[in-house]
Amino acid sequence: MIVTLCDVKRHLNITDDCDDELLTKKIYAAGELIAGYVGNLEQYNGVIPAPLQEAARQLVAGWYEVRESTSEANMRMVPLGVFDLITPFRDWMP
Repeated sequence: MIVTLCDVKRHLNITDDCDDELLTKKIYAAGELIAGYVGNLEQYNGVIPAPLQEAARQLVAGWYEVRESTSEANMRMVPLGVFDLITPFRDWMP
């Protein structure tokens, strides 16, 4: 995983385990989105750069906090700043 469940729960200030399964799925989804943009995360040999971890935390937090697109303001798929964090790591090779 790009970040741990414990790390995400600290980021969201969650102390119970009610949503652990949901958060875990969102962590995997965030990792897949980021890997699709920057390339295989295994290239980092288990040491994921801090900006990529922060991008994952922001993605999970955004998806967790806004689970439904109820207004135009909530329709952002990716929280602002995420692409700024991951673009320097972009895999430009096809």
